[in-house]
Amino acid sequence: MRYLILFFVLAVSCSTNKINYGSFDYYNKVEDDNTTTYIIKNDGTKVYGNNISIVNFDINHQVSLDGIKYPLFEVKAYKNKGTYYIRLDNRYIKRIVHGKINVYVHFDEEYGHAGYYGLTVKTHYSYSKHYAQRGENGPLILLANREVLVDLVKDCPLSISMIGSEGYDQLRKGNKDDPDYLNHIFNVYNNGCKEDVPVK
Repeated sequence: MRYLILFFVLAVSCSTNKINYGSFDYYNKVEDDNTTTYIIKNDGTKVYGNNISIVNFDINHQVSLDGIKYPLFEVKAYKNKGTYYIRLDNRYIKRIVHGKINVYVHFDEEYGHAGYYGLTVKTHYSYSKHYAQRGENGPLILLANREVLVDLVKDCPLSISMIGSEGYDQLRKGNKDDPDYLNHIFNVYNNGCKEDVPVK
């Protein structure tokens, strides 16, 4: 499926968010342990269990762990079935790169109406935003463009060389040839600025 969305890779239709839908590979294995399930409360406490679900009651979202419900704003993050999620506002977003710099993806959909030749047509499209985080407790930084990407890995010459000297041409080409290309840029950084092959 990831190959079907390469058309959207690094799209330039949005002037502020040029690293968007399909820029990363979202399906790589990135967690060291795929067997444990837990929530992390705001104070850092881990509560282990077997089954996690998100319960939506309009405004009062809750996280349910083995039937015990926790208010959403008391749960900083959780890990379920080998995937780690962190809270962003009133939702959780998936970690797709794990290391000294973590990268997360937030998928969303929007609905609206557009006018064509006097007709009103309902429109719908999906999009994603990416966030980077230094360490496990750093703030989430919107990974919107090349400048943010360069600043995050500026002390790793190999990652910088993968980004290219200017513009988006090298990133587009790299991602066209390898859907893991942007993941690789961060994996190289996280591997001590040495070449690294992600585990599938």
